[in-house]
Amino acid sequence: MACAEFWLQVVIAALSAAATLSAAYFGAKFAFDFQNSKSAEEQDWATVKGANLAIFELMRTHHNLTAIKRQFIDPLRNDEDRHFSILPSTSHLTHLNINFADLAYLLSSTNPNLLNELALTQAEINGTVDLVNRRSDFHLTEFQPLLERHHAQLGETTSLRRMEEIIGIRSTQLLRALTDAMIINVDDGLEILTKEIAELNKVTKTMFSGHLIIRMDRPSLRPET
Repeated sequence: MACAEFWLQVVIAALSAAATLSAAYFGAKFAFDFQNSKSAEEQDWATVKGANLAIFELMRTHHNLTAIKRQFIDPLRNDEDRHFSILPSTSHLTHLNINFADLAYLLSSTNPNLLNELALTQAEINGTVDLVNRRSDFHLTEFQPLLERHHAQLGETTSLRRMEEIIGIRSTQLLRALTDAMIINVDDGLEILTKEIAELNKVTKTMFSGHLIIRMDRPSLRPET
């Protein structure tokens, strides 16, 4: 009888130890899984934040070029003397600056080439920004002083050709080239930016469906989630 009681105590002790180990194991596993889940959630949040900042940067540049188009280009784009009459912007546009490290997740998306497209877009848009700034600088520092210098002669003529002769062939041709290129590049740049903003929003939303991804809603150009 004593022997049976002894073995019963051994079994109880073994079961108790096993239950303790099992509880410890599952407790540790739960904590590990929870920590992993929390880390994954934090990583997703950081990735989405980077994507939203990139979209915002694209939208910021879109808004700046839209302001140039509406305020300076559109009212005079069909005028014969638009190279003279389109005024310069008194403030310089800033470059598009995307943090591509934050968009590395795109390489595992359904459109891995989007990262390369965005890099090309940044280069093209910054070329347009430089062009707009270059025309503004030329208009302010070289063309307007010529207007002041030849004010009396220019006031006596209404002929565009005569005005161009007075201003000078070099200045006229350069200003015309800068103006025509600015109009084309701003129009094209806005189309490219609109396309890339929509694509980045779509791809990111597909990968992180539970998160809010900003987008640009035209024609209001206000960000929406």
